Amino acid sequence: MNYNFKSIPSVPSAKDLIDTVLSKTQRKTPTEIHPQVQIARIRKFYMRKVKFTQSTIEEKLGEILEKFPKLDDIHPFYADLINVLYDKDHYKLALGHINKAKSLVESVAKDYVRMLKYADSLYRGKTLKKAALGRMCTILKKLSNSLNYLDEVRKHLARLPSIDPHTRSIIITGYPNVGKSSFMNNVTRANAEVQPYAFTTKSLFVGHTDYDFIPWQVIDTPGLLDRPIEERNIVEMQAITALAHINACILFFIDISEKCGYTVPQQIQLFESVQPLFTNKPLGIIITKTDLKRWEDLNPEYQQKIQEIVQKHNAFMSFISNENKEGVMECRNQACEHLKSFRENVKTKKVTTYGRSMPYVSVPRALNPSRPPHIPDSVIVEAQTGIKAREGPTPKEMQELQGGAGVFAIPPQAHFVELQDDDWKWDVMPEVMDGKNILDFVDPDILAKLEELEKEEEIQEDAHVPLDYDEYRDIYKVKRKIHLRRKRIQQESMMAKGTFKPKRKNLSEVEEGFKELGIDPSGLKDVVGVKRRRKPSPEIATNVEDFMDVEEGDGGEVIKKKLKLKNKALVKARKPGAIQPNPSRKELKIIGDEATKAFYDQKPQHIKHLSVGKRGIGKTDRR
Repeated sequence: MNYNFKSIPSVPSAKDLIDTVLSKTQRKTPTEIHPQVQIARIRKFYMRKVKFTQSTIEEKLGEILEKFPKLDDIHPFYADLINVLYDKDHYKLALGHINKAKSLVESVAKDYVRMLKYADSLYRGKTLKKAALGRMCTILKKLSNSLNYLDEVRKHLARLPSIDPHTRSIIITGYPNVGKSSFMNNVTRANAEVQPYAFTTKSLFVGHTDYDFIPWQVIDTPGLLDRPIEERNIVEMQAITALAHINACILFFIDISEKCGYTVPQQIQLFESVQPLFTNKPLGIIITKTDLKRWEDLNPEYQQKIQEIVQKHNAFMSFISNENKEGVMECRNQACEHLKSFRENVKTKKVTTYGRSMPYVSVPRALNPSRPPHIPDSVIVEAQTGIKAREGPTPKEMQELQGGAGVFAIPPQAHFVELQDDDWKWDVMPEVMDGKNILDFVDPDILAKLEELEKEEEIQEDAHVPLDYDEYRDIYKVKRKIHLRRKRIQQESMMAKGTFKPKRKNLSEVEEGFKELGIDPSGLKDVVGVKRRRKPSPEIATNVEDFMDVEEGDGGEVIKKKLKLKNKALVKARKPGAIQPNPSRKELKIIGDEATKAFYDQKPQHIKHLSVGKRGIGKTDRR
């Protein structure tokens, strides 16, 4: 797979992240509330703000964690390369801080939402909301160093070359200034920097070439020095990482002209020190700068050592000159052929050593060439003798006589062949499947079994044998015990929780319980039979005059009336002498409605708007 590190989004700073979260919370949630709103709505208002802030922070931090590569999931080449460039422990700590911040924000939001459920005022709810958002922002402020570090890592990862560890690759290695970058520029479409001094190449460079209509990947590595791995710097460790983890053809360059600043024995010694990285990989020893010094002019002792290396490691040797491009393309072709043959030979049953599944070619089985036509015996006999095997027209002939296909349909009864008599097939009967009726699937001995059952019933009826219920009675008792035990367990559980409400028992059950306890239940009937009755209230009194203080005038009219009722509407509504004895509830309601209407009709016009209902579309100057 290709790792596209350039798609990692930029990591915001802690300040920008806080501004983004708070502005989004302000825009996406309601922002206005009034003191007269019910406290339940106030709680929901602030709980929504806290939860929305939490979800926004988790979304932003989760996006950062998702986009950055996980060292345990990517190819070992990239995992070690990140370790070399940025320190694996520091990288994991930064991502761990982000992940821990998510959990802390979640716990803070959870705690404050729980407290907001019990907020008893607008001020208390607002204070808790501010405290929750403040603590979340404090957590984000503490991520400042980790966020800045991850942003720097993202910028550097975006500058890394896109190397596919699984594709066909050629890796160029050797001492600095031996012609590695010049060779890659000649065989690929890359344009690496070439200078006459050492360590011009400070990072991995990738070029691509085509050979045998197949794309090939050429990787130029920084120069190596002959020293222990503990003393190698970051530039050299990038080359070591590529040599260790990428299965490719290795081209080790040796400058026989020694213009690079290192002698041939030193270059041979470097090969011996890094040779364990070339195990199980095709290898090529490339003699460079042959335009400055010919192979024949090299010391025979050095020639013998180089040839021993080639034979010992089953490598190929090539001579090139980047100045006049002599042998450059031949070297490339030779390296591609060695890698191609190596990849074809080194395979397992299902997967190659390069991690790619081998294609499976399915081969169809050979069909039976002899497939004679099937002709029924009746047709063969009729063709040989000229005598029809059956009387009358065949269904096919009947179809042709009746107008052909689409006009006359052959009835399904014509295909019934399992009947004893051919005439039965035309009987009208319900068909189930393939001409068979439901009776065709019945047990053939069903009639005999039915007769045996009827005889057994007659014998039992004649003998008057009672049914045996003892067995069923025992089973019922066991079931009853199980039911009562289960119910008892449920009641004990409910009593422990404080939710048990005992059912009312009738008088007989209470008496039985008293008898078991040794208490005389004879006095229960007198207590249970008495019903509680309420005393009549003034509102529903049968005689309203008992609650009135009335004085009559000379003409018999009532000049003073004072009701001792709780219903004030009744006092103000009725006219003198209009109260009827024993009013019903309906009459009392009518009295109250009339009193209310009379009261509001007597109000001055300047306060009439208090009770006239909703405004219309007219004037509003009285508001």
